[in-house]
Amino acid sequence: APLRETTASALLRILGWTPGDALIDATCGSGTFCIEAAVSALGASPRSEFPYSVTHWANFDPDLFAETAPSPSPLSPAGTILGFDIDADILESARANATSAGVDARVSFSRRDASELAPPAGVSTGFVIANPPYGSRLPRATGSNSIESTLLARFASSFPAGWRLGILTLKGFSLEHPDLEGSIAATFRNGGKPVCLHVFTHRGMESTPDDDKLTEPSSDS
Repeated sequence: APLRETTASALLRILGWTPGDALIDATCGSGTFCIEAAVSALGASPRSEFPYSVTHWANFDPDLFAETAPSPSPLSPAGTILGFDIDADILESARANATSAGVDARVSFSRRDASELAPPAGVSTGFVIANPPYGSRLPRATGSNSIESTLLARFASSFPAGWRLGILTLKGFSLEHPDLEGSIAATFRNGGKPVCLHVFTHRGMESTPDDDKLTEPSSDS
């Protein structure tokens, strides 16, 4: 299911990504993860181009809001941000969304299957994230042919130990690979469904991000 911008930004933080780090979204769809990463690297907050709903409240205090609203962060060095998908039409939407957000120069989208996933040349550390179809809205393969299994196998065989993988699945979905350490870093509801963020690293590397876990935010639209 699609993600809210704020939820995508929070999941990137939980995964351990920070502005300037390399990021690959293996199932980018409309580009939310990549765009939020690029927005964050520019020092802006998620959805900062939209007014907060609280500003329309009858008792809204603009002075208090100015004191508590997030301040822009310093501009971060440009890190590699790549979005892959197999649907050419959805990739066009992702590019249009990046342009609308003013980050098209910081993000690259291209057509690539999960079985072809690989790190950029010369980049020894970074993050891969994926929000594959849950199966209720879009069709999906299962078992050893599932996109999750493909991502795990490809990550284990093609990415160096300095990389970390995050996969969002329905709660209760079991993921494992003999060469990877895995943990559940976050649980919440997305599109009305309970979901989990699974995080993987190569064995011998720390698998659980240091950030606080995200628990039960709502992302039902």
